[in-house]
Amino acid sequence: MPTYPRGVESIVVGLRAVAHGMVTLVRGEGLWMTWNLLLAVVPAVFAIVLFRRGSTRTIAWWIGVAVFVLFLPNAPYVLTDAIHLFDQIRATDSDLQVIGIVLPVYGGFFLAGFACYVIALRRVRDYVRHDVEPLGTRIDLRWLAVAAALHALCALGIFLGRVLRLNSWNVVTHPGSVVEALQVTLRGFPIALVAATFVGLVVLTAVTNLVVDAGVERGRRLLHRDQ
Repeated sequence: MPTYPRGVESIVVGLRAVAHGMVTLVRGEGLWMTWNLLLAVVPAVFAIVLFRRGSTRTIAWWIGVAVFVLFLPNAPYVLTDAIHLFDQIRATDSDLQVIGIVLPVYGGFFLAGFACYVIALRRVRDYVRHDVEPLGTRIDLRWLAVAAALHALCALGIFLGRVLRLNSWNVVTHPGSVVEALQVTLRGFPIALVAATFVGLVVLTAVTNLVVDAGVERGRRLLHRDQ
């Protein structure tokens, strides 16, 4: 065992405790976190593959778009896993463990999942702006309509997944269950809940895009300054 000065030793001990706590937490929660993140990555991958400049809109392409739309709600869905965060906080005795272990792990999980959502939407945005319409004022209107539709579908998809426990692939594997669930939803449509989710997605996506665009612009300026 290496020896450290007293002050450094306390820091090392603290870092080891934090690392051990994170490993323990990930072992306990890692299975469902990994699965949900994999589902969040799927629409981002589909967006990168499908929405390229000059892509030919074949039957296979449209099938891919359908799969993309079905899986897109899985990306923002990770934010609803905050219910597990609250359970974990209640089960943790130490506030230091909550601040130093629980919140960073869940924060990284939420950030990764929502980043997949933003990446997917930005890819669609670029595709709509460059390939669907020629340059002009109609571009933003077309993209705003597409973005609103995707946010709305995701808000509904999050409700169906979190409350009714449906999965994206149930459309193929259990279509009858999906139809039945939609009928139940339409009879007592939770408009307030879905609308709040829609607004939350719009706001979070807009803020994230502003941060990303500002970071990209700053990086470009620094790059030009160094040249």
